[in-house]
Amino acid sequence: MQPFESYDPLTVQEADEQWLVTVRRREIRNILNSYTGYYDPFAELLQNAFDAVEKRAHEEDMDYQPQIWIAVDIQSKLISVTDNGCGMDFAEFQMFLKPNYSFKSSDRYRGMKGVGATYLAYGFNDLQVSTKKNGETWSGSITHGREWVEDGTGTVEIPMFSMSTNEPHSPFAGVDTGTSVTIRLVGDGIRPRDLGWARATNATQWLALLRVHTPLGAIYIKPDQPYFAINIFLEVIDSNGTVTSETIENPEYFYPHKKFDPVVNLREFQSWMQVELDKGRVPTRKPPRFTSLSAFWITGDTNDILNNERLFPLRLSHEQKQLVKDLNVRVYFFMCYTVELWNQLKYELDLHSRSQFLRGGLQIATRHMPQGPLLPIKLNRMLGFQNITHIIIHIDAEPDLGRKGFQPEHVAIAEYLAQRLVEQYGKIYRWELLRRREGTVSMVKELQLQSWIDQQRIHEEQHPLKIVKPQVFNPLDYLPTRSEPQVEQDVVALFNQMLSAGIIRGIVILSSSQYEQYDGLYRRILDTPYSTYVYDPDTNPIGVLRDSLGSNEEPLQSKIRVLEYKYSLDALVEELSQQEKDARELDLVVAWERGAKWAETYSITSFLTPDNRRFREYHGITHRFEDMMSRQAAFNAIILKDLISYLNDSVAEEHRQSLLGDY
Repeated sequence: MQPFESYDPLTVQEADEQWLVTVRRREIRNILNSYTGYYDPFAELLQNAFDAVEKRAHEEDMDYQPQIWIAVDIQSKLISVTDNGCGMDFAEFQMFLKPNYSFKSSDRYRGMKGVGATYLAYGFNDLQVSTKKNGETWSGSITHGREWVEDGTGTVEIPMFSMSTNEPHSPFAGVDTGTSVTIRLVGDGIRPRDLGWARATNATQWLALLRVHTPLGAIYIKPDQPYFAINIFLEVIDSNGTVTSETIENPEYFYPHKKFDPVVNLREFQSWMQVELDKGRVPTRKPPRFTSLSAFWITGDTNDILNNERLFPLRLSHEQKQLVKDLNVRVYFFMCYTVELWNQLKYELDLHSRSQFLRGGLQIATRHMPQGPLLPIKLNRMLGFQNITHIIIHIDAEPDLGRKGFQPEHVAIAEYLAQRLVEQYGKIYRWELLRRREGTVSMVKELQLQSWIDQQRIHEEQHPLKIVKPQVFNPLDYLPTRSEPQVEQDVVALFNQMLSAGIIRGIVILSSSQYEQYDGLYRRILDTPYSTYVYDPDTNPIGVLRDSLGSNEEPLQSKIRVLEYKYSLDALVEELSQQEKDARELDLVVAWERGAKWAETYSITSFLTPDNRRFREYHGITHRFEDMMSRQAAFNAIILKDLISYLNDSVAEEHRQSLLGDY
């Protein structure tokens, strides 16, 4: 074993300039890779501005009024943020772009990792910084930062931070102390490349978006309160040069409970219930203020979460309770009666339908600001609740590098709290307080669907299809399709063959054209004799009981109804959850297999079991799906794989159906 002198592995032993450049470029690239969102430049600029004004406010007397100016210039593709905060002296001005270097040392500040300024300098290709402090003014710029980081040829020179003669953001001229930063969105490899992605064109829209996605949406949940008021001035220049502006004092998160009516705080409802119980009355008849609500909400701190089981029924383990305590968790919970309220907000703000605004999900926050993207609320069942619930979990913890996220255990406890709250509040209060969703179908969509139905009805009357020579029919005792379906088109073919063979009876097809939303239309018929449709274990095992058909036999037909084809119900469940289709407009779904996703949102009644056979209303129907949120029937289904298995071996299939499991 050879001896050697002790040394510091963090100290470079031999000066190798090229090696140092390569290492530094890799370090900066790792920082940039941790920033993935289009709102990240806004978030970093505003985070630094808030920290600067708060630092000055704590150091100076009460006469100081914190102010921040924001410019969003869509036409010129630039973002500017100016503050009248603490500013930087020349030594700080020289150092602040270095990776992992930070002036901030107190937990009061929003950022402490020292990577935000590096991201702004090297994540884009044109950054200008101007600052004032102690009567001195410094202004510099750095260009081609992103191009250098992404350069694999060695042809882009190392960017230099140089003195700038460009005019800074105009409000900077009026501040005595402070900083102004401008990003110009030029060159390749940057995110975002322009300001059109947000689909917002005026100051009102941008203010709303920034209050959801950046520190402009300050989050103070009981018992936290803002230290002082901060005036925000926002100016937006659209692509045509039109200028709009908004001013807001002490901005806060765009809390949905303040935007809808009527809503109630769960604490008020619980207090009313307790008063009724104290008077010896069962609180069954609620006052009008607690009925047919648009939404309910509640906030709670760590003490509430750990000790108030009545308001926060969470069932935490000892380890989870300790983590909640260590993180000083605060929670904001909001549940509304329909996802259409999120679209209503967009409509009121005239935001594009694809704009990422308020919606159902979990927002993790720290240091009084939303941090990272909105996460889906993880539920095992009743997935519809995740779309109508907006939750903020505020924790006292440092996010990972940049804006990527938090430590796994921090995310895990936030996700668990969100899941438990949704399940418990949804079960206890959804039906107690919120209005039903009936009658909220878009009038335009309803009229479009009815127009399609009317067209097909007229076509049926004017162009009937009938073969008048019954002797040409020669029914087969087998199906022309000789293999199991693999795609949706196979399902359509197999279903129509089963209709022609008389296995499934009482359905006539009017349309299989590709309407904007649905696959086709059909009508139910009941011809005489009714015995054609009556259940018989050997000859008609998917029929209905005779008592269900009535005593007077006469030909009957239903109104025109919507028919949907799917290979698996999984695809339909996804379309329904994304509101591409509406279960209230569906009547019959024909699919090859059930899949697994139905159990997340629906309960199921199988008519292929002896106990449920009496509930089958129509010939051939194998299942009925009920919405677990509304407790109402959603749609009937013919699951062809289950049906064929039942026809071949009814005893074995009845057993499988009783378990309602997968194959």
